Amino acid sequence: MAGVLVLLAFATAAAAAPLTTRPPLILHSLSLDVLGGGKVTRDPDVPDYPAGNPVQLTAVPDSGWIFAGWSGGATGTTNPLRVTMDADRVIGATFTAVVWTITASAGSGGRISPGGLVPVSYGADQTFTITPLSGYHVVAVRVDGIAVGPVTSYTFLHVTADHTITAGFAVTTHTMTVKVVGVGSVTRSPNLAAYAEGSIVSLKATPGVGWLFDRWSGDTSGTANPVAVTMSVDRTVTASFRTDWTITASAGSGGTISPNGPVVVAPGGTQAFVITPDPGYQVADVEVDGASAGAVTGYTFTGVSTDHTIAARFSGTDYALTVGVVGHGRVTRDPELARYPEGSTVTLTAFPDPGSTFAAWGGDAAGNPNPLTVTMDAAKSVSAGFDVTDILASTAATFPSYAGGLPPAWGDDDNDGDPDLPLVRNDGHGVFSEMPGFRTLLANGNYHGGAWCDFDRDGNLDLALQPYGSGTRARLLKNQGDGTFVDMAPTLGMDIAGYGATAVWGDFDGDGWVDLFTPYYSYTKPNRSYLWHNNGNGTFTDVGVESGVELSNLPAGLNPEGACAGDFDDDGDLDLYCAGHLLRNDGTGHFADVRAAMGLPLVSDGAARWVDYDDDGDLDLSLRTAAGPQLFRNDGNQFNVGGQLGGRGQRRGPGPLPVAVQPAGAALPEPGERDIRPGPDVRPRRQLGADGLGGRRRRRGHGPARGGGGPTPAAEHAGEPAGVRGQLAQGHGAGFGG
Repeated sequence: MAGVLVLLAFATAAAAAPLTTRPPLILHSLSLDVLGGGKVTRDPDVPDYPAGNPVQLTAVPDSGWIFAGWSGGATGTTNPLRVTMDADRVIGATFTAVVWTITASAGSGGRISPGGLVPVSYGADQTFTITPLSGYHVVAVRVDGIAVGPVTSYTFLHVTADHTITAGFAVTTHTMTVKVVGVGSVTRSPNLAAYAEGSIVSLKATPGVGWLFDRWSGDTSGTANPVAVTMSVDRTVTASFRTDWTITASAGSGGTISPNGPVVVAPGGTQAFVITPDPGYQVADVEVDGASAGAVTGYTFTGVSTDHTIAARFSGTDYALTVGVVGHGRVTRDPELARYPEGSTVTLTAFPDPGSTFAAWGGDAAGNPNPLTVTMDAAKSVSAGFDVTDILASTAATFPSYAGGLPPAWGDDDNDGDPDLPLVRNDGHGVFSEMPGFRTLLANGNYHGGAWCDFDRDGNLDLALQPYGSGTRARLLKNQGDGTFVDMAPTLGMDIAGYGATAVWGDFDGDGWVDLFTPYYSYTKPNRSYLWHNNGNGTFTDVGVESGVELSNLPAGLNPEGACAGDFDDDGDLDLYCAGHLLRNDGTGHFADVRAAMGLPLVSDGAARWVDYDDDGDLDLSLRTAAGPQLFRNDGNQFNVGGQLGGRGQRRGPGPLPVAVQPAGAALPEPGERDIRPGPDVRPRRQLGADGLGGRRRRRGHGPARGGGGPTPAAEHAGEPAGVRGQLAQGHGAGFGG
């Protein structure tokens, strides 16, 4: 209540009685403002104070704070403060946080961090790191003058006062201990009791009279004299001395050397050796210290000043045996020698390669006994002839079978130069074997489309498999490089179940990493297609919806078997054709359907392929339709009917088009040649770039990339379920094998 005037009126019962008036009572208010951590008490503590009355104010700081002073209706730092209430007052009390100082210092030879005057808030922790310079070590750390040892780190906990910390350092030194075996001495330079770390000491061995320096051992080795030793630790080195040298003599079979074995020779002495061949043998060579001295029968060492070796070799009458091979196979011989003594025998065994059989011997041998024994009574030349086995019979015997549907996608998964198939490894020469563990990954599922690609650039082809049925899920089989695969699809969220079709690899956004387009029937689950963006770290992200290629809610007649990628508009990025949609890439991986604008009719197709059939430099579109194969010529700004391939009644079921660019793995046609020719696979000319990635490389078409190198022809297009299946299996995920 500010300046309240209280009037007390008193009246007597008698109307004529006189009135008595007292002075008014004036009250004043007191408001307190607190800044910081603390509070203010007042005495007395009442709402308002009569004018002229005193009030005592006491500032009480919180823990870690100090009272800084009064403001407003009072000044100074007096505490408690007596205030006379002669007016309404507003008084402020300011508190400041306590900040302590830790003084950190380091002697020469190292540093402490942080250093100098380090402010620390009340109750906080502060850590210091002590680091010696190279060649130094921490010798002592003192905290507030008290030694805490040669630590390299120290932490002040809950600081409530000022502190000091100092670090001392000393040069790191090491000792050198020298020992002597025999008679001699060792001098060292410099000759010190201790050596600074990293310094170099030179040791020189001096033999006594009649003695020789032999070698160093311990913390150095060898015979170099003098020798330099780096002092990184305490070291012990031994110098060994001896009185003589040793010549080690040896002889092979067919003769002797005399004297033989270790021969002791005095320093500066002479030693002769005699080499004697046995009857029927001759000296072939004498090696002195590993170097040929010729076919001598005697050798003398003079002025011997080191150890030596001498070795004699002998030879008798011998002959060479030359073995050749005609066809595919190899021949072993027992024993395996460069030359054979007269009258000795050699056993030759012929081993045909897979797909071949041994036929007969030729040259200085005849017939077909296997093994063959050859008597070496002269120099001889023998050849082994091998015939080719019936490849089809061999293949039938080794080709694994699979009960479900599995597309025959060719790809050299083991980098041996032979194209392999899912589940089936090509061992060469018509022999196949089952890939270890691959059948387990397939889980007895049915698969509609497959495509190989080295999506992670590790130099090994990986495999994408599309499911065909609600009980089968998509697979992304990463090649481990050791002949085995691991399915990455469940971990990456790519294990989609449903009716999938042709898988297409291609760098659709031009970032240098190959992406994966996986179309599905839109009128059954999952009711859409996917575009998996390769994140470049072994993972993928579905961008199908935002890229405009999800292809959902399509009528049942527009199936996605004919998916294929190619730069039909020649703008340097990959476009897509799928399920009657001509999807133009805007260069960032976003697509728009331009089929109608390009004059391409809406047809239901079972296979599609980009081909430059008229050799005009742009990609034309070949479709397999219910009316038979059809060809649409790319005239730049629109597609026109370019012809019909084969005609009605010539469909070959759900398999590939009855025409092909060339067999997978064959060379591309030369300029001027037509691209369409009979064959088991389709590879559009100029459809592929040099790196197999597409994007900004002016490339055409799609295909796998091997670690950033060129595409693998055998893996590019084989195995797409309704496009190119070759002649190995039929159409939509047919089974194969016996």
